[in-house]
Amino acid sequence: MISYSEKTAFDYCKSLTEKNKVKFKKDFIEEQNMKKNIIKDVIDSPTYPKFRVASNTDAATLKSYIQNDEVNFGIIGRYLTDYESDNRHSGQGTSMMIDAGGNHGTYALYGAALNQSVHIFEVLPKYWIVIEESLRINAHFQKKIYLHKFGVSDQYGVWSVLPGDGITRLDFMKSGGLPANPSQNSLLKIASYPLDSFIFQRVSVMKIDVEGFEIRALKGASRAIRLFGIGAILIEIASNRW
Repeated sequence: MISYSEKTAFDYCKSLTEKNKVKFKKDFIEEQNMKKNIIKDVIDSPTYPKFRVASNTDAATLKSYIQNDEVNFGIIGRYLTDYESDNRHSGQGTSMMIDAGGNHGTYALYGAALNQSVHIFEVLPKYWIVIEESLRINAHFQKKIYLHKFGVSDQYGVWSVLPGDGITRLDFMKSGGLPANPSQNSLLKIASYPLDSFIFQRVSVMKIDVEGFEIRALKGASRAIRLFGIGAILIEIASNRW
């Protein structure tokens, strides 16, 4: 026999379940529509080892992005091959690589192809969708790549992502919750954390390309560098874009 109070609780739980089903269906449809609008192409990478990459631009443009970085990929490839050889007592996929500023996730995918466990930090939703699609089509990388949907800096903070011409621009939010420059229209609020909050082992490679926040990101990894060590750092500095 079910008491009135039990029946009320049961009915309430049932209604919540149905409500969540509807919400999940709505969110799923929105996500699929967003993916359809963002994913423009999929390519086989012009690298060795190869991997597949989803893109929010046409195939030729993405391929040219990767080819423009061929020196970086070559250096990382040789370094990680030697690194894995020197650490062959470790299990496959246990070496940690950091990709701060994931963009399309090409460096992370390349690292995973070379047996790294890669942590991506990316602030823009359009690239979350691209990276998640790349993980879907590279199913063998799904346990090697972890996408973190926030930024990295030298301290915890909340930033507003401002509209720009293809470049991520961030405005620090004051403690009152308003951007430092309230005249700017904000599309998204994003949290940032120091990498020291996440790193508790040696890192094979740390790649940092975070649109002018590179020095802050590096400062936020100072404890990890000092205590655990980082094999190699690939960092963008003195870019003429800012």
